[in-house]
Amino acid sequence: HGALAGLAFQREMEQRAYNMGGGNFTVPVQRVTDFLQNKPSTSAPSSSYRLGVKPAACHEIYPAPLVAALKDALVNNFEKQMP
Repeated sequence: HGALAGLAFQREMEQRAYNMGGGNFTVPVQRVTDFLQNKPSTSAPSSSYRLGVKPAACHEIYPAPLVAALKDALVNNFEKQMP
């Protein structure tokens, strides 16, 4: 837990995402409905990202407390903030 702990955390999350995408800069993606149910997505919408996207279980990239906070924000706050 030093001054650069946030950077180390970011690096670790990026490495996990890189690995989950297959290690070739394909981006792992997960539908919100699947994220909320802790299940991997089996399909993904098309994307303009030129290296491609891959359906995945992105909830596995992040620590459980962060996943819980994201779920809470999506379920309890998202529609209140978006028209």
